[in-house]
Amino acid sequence: MSTRQRYATRGNNKSQTPYGWILFVLTMIWLAIATFAQKSPIHVITDVYHSTIGDSLKVTKTNATWIGIATKKNSAIDSLAVLLDKCENASPYLSGSIEINDDFVNMRSEANLSSSILTKVPNGAKVDVLYFDTKELFWDGKMGKWGKVKYADLEGWIWGNYIKIQE
Repeated sequence: MSTRQRYATRGNNKSQTPYGWILFVLTMIWLAIATFAQKSPIHVITDVYHSTIGDSLKVTKTNATWIGIATKKNSAIDSLAVLLDKCENASPYLSGSIEINDDFVNMRSEANLSSSILTKVPNGAKVDVLYFDTKELFWDGKMGKWGKVKYADLEGWIWGNYIKIQE
């Protein structure tokens, strides 16, 4: 058989199965079912798969939404747990240190110079600053406020200009 005869008979071979047409018809049926069921074509395939396999898990838009919400909540809970751990170990007070031109500063029972001295706080000591008095005073050549501090399990007052707040 010559090359010319081979090409001439190729298109006339009726014994070949028309796979293209079968695929086209099945695709049209699939799309028609999806349109009639008002579902996406993927959901139609998923439903057919689950009905033939017998699997009870169905992937629906509602389930996917709830799974997404649950995942977001779990990650939010995890991040809040990390923040809570940090907060449980942190002091609720500002940290400060004493900075003066002397060896120590007097911690007093009240926010004035005539009140009794509770203890002497050494220069450079770390203190927890509870709060500062609202009244601003002029003393030692500068304006300042008294600060309520905690040092060595004692609470008392130190002149605020001697307290350096730690960042």
